[in-house]
Amino acid sequence: MIIVDAGRYSRQRRENLFRLHEAIQTPDPEIDDIVLWTARNHRALWLMRDLFPLLDLPQKTVFKSCHRLIARGALTANLDHVVAEWSRIEVAS
Repeated sequence: MIIVDAGRYSRQRRENLFRLHEAIQTPDPEIDDIVLWTARNHRALWLMRDLFPLLDLPQKTVFKSCHRLIARGALTANLDHVVAEWSRIEVAS
């Protein structure tokens, strides 16, 4: 991910891009695979927080994994809004 002119992005998008960049600095492919598999197989997935009760992992771990998956493009979210547990997420096609 390369940002040439961050001034062209909304403040929230810049902050989200920064958070996504921070998240990929601590990779955990095993956890990411588990979270992505769960997201793909859960038909009622609407918000990020819908994943929390489905996984036997700390909420913080799932949250960070979602950020890494969004950064990788495996999950999609609206980056012009706060990416948090109440964010609408989808599995990328």
